[in-house]
Amino acid sequence: MISAPGTHSGQASHRVRTFFHRNPDSVSRSTGSWLMLLLLCVVLVPSICVLWFMNQAVRNERFAVRQELIDAYRATLVLAQERLQAHWRQFADDGDLQAEKLAPAALFAARSARGGPMRRVL
Repeated sequence: MISAPGTHSGQASHRVRTFFHRNPDSVSRSTGSWLMLLLLCVVLVPSICVLWFMNQAVRNERFAVRQELIDAYRATLVLAQERLQAHWRQFADDGDLQAEKLAPAALFAARSARGGPMRRVL
């Protein structure tokens, strides 16, 4: 059956040609899109991982510095505590020796005149 141009069969052949011509383009477009997405993932995923690792490294470095400072100040604090205890021990021993030698009123007068911690209390 032969039909005149512009009839139904002519439109069908035009649709078939259009389908075959568009099909490779749409396939290449979808392939290009997937390729672009793959390349984007290949670049972004390692970059994000590197940034995350750098963040963790900075956090660990801060923790290490903080720990070193704590250790350094702890040693200084222990030394200061030992000096203070030795000072108060010496002060108490001196007070005990003076208490054995002097009468209570004379001890009070000596400590008041000398100054030091007892004067501040009084």
